[in-house]
Amino acid sequence: MGVGFKRGGMVSYVTVSVSAQTGGTASGSGRFMKGRTVTVVAVPGSSYIFSGWYNGNTLVSTAATYTFVLTKDISLQARFIAQYTVSVSAGAGGTAFGSKTANVGSSVTVTASPSTYYTFDGWYEGNTKVSSSASYTFTLTRNVTLQARFRIIQYTVSVSAADGGTASGGSAVNAGSSITVTATPAAYHNFDGWYVGGTKVSGSSTYTFTVTGNISLTAKFIAVRPSGGVSGQGEFCVPLYAPIPNEGVHFYIPLINGYAPNSVTIHGTTYCKTQYPANPDATGGYYMHNPDFGPESITIPTDNSLVLWNRTPAATAHKFRAIIEGEYLRLTLKDYPGAGDSYNPKIVCFAPLVYTLNY
Repeated sequence: MGVGFKRGGMVSYVTVSVSAQTGGTASGSGRFMKGRTVTVVAVPGSSYIFSGWYNGNTLVSTAATYTFVLTKDISLQARFIAQYTVSVSAGAGGTAFGSKTANVGSSVTVTASPSTYYTFDGWYEGNTKVSSSASYTFTLTRNVTLQARFRIIQYTVSVSAADGGTASGGSAVNAGSSITVTATPAAYHNFDGWYVGGTKVSGSSTYTFTVTGNISLTAKFIAVRPSGGVSGQGEFCVPLYAPIPNEGVHFYIPLINGYAPNSVTIHGTTYCKTQYPANPDATGGYYMHNPDFGPESITIPTDNSLVLWNRTPAATAHKFRAIIEGEYLRLTLKDYPGAGDSYNPKIVCFAPLVYTLNY
């Protein structure tokens, strides 16, 4: 503080010294009369804000333009705080929030939200992944540009087929995508439906749907009774010696879905299925017979076995016994003598035996 004179008496002077910390400028320094009102001004630079006027470490004002009455010499420092910008954006599949300007050292939180069928991948600065958390909190020390990235969810569609057909179309697909699976029934089968566990989800063999999760589909089929005739052939030959009495040569004819045919044609001779309750041994049962030679027959009793006769005009009858074994009709050929004759074995050879199952 200094002393001066003016007309009428002595005058005291005081000094105002202003300075600025990094981040801005300050003005208002000078030597002024004690008791005078003085104004000092602080101007922050780019990316800074004014923090306050300090006398030593004592905050005396937070106003960038500070007016006060001089009572003594004073030193004031304008202090500034750096501010940085947080810029956020979102890639395909979601949104991002949290763009702002904040003081250096501040705690900042940015948030990402994935869209339907997407999952959050991470926060990236350039191509560097800085966080895997959708809600990312960090301390701000510089300008930051962040991108929230997302990835589409993939699900697995698995298909299988029950007996009676095939299924196709399973794959790994993006969530929300449309996929088509196809079921193809085998011969003598109808498509029943697509099932997830025990629940039927579609009755269409070509099933198109939107994938919203992992799914296992099973195509199920229904075995149906065949229609028309199903022909086949195979080796069926008695050895070139007389067969042992009451023994025979076996031949297996595959049945269709286990259904017994209405008739069987063997080498051109058809044995028809009909009810023949007059037969005391199989009342109410079914028979296979050649109508040209009377009611000699295949009998289908309750044990699912069959007995087939084909009596020719000659004295000898060839007896076929047929038993259903699972999916097969087992035919056993035996030779029997004519009535009143002693055992008169025959050599019989069908090579190949040709048959037709008539439904």
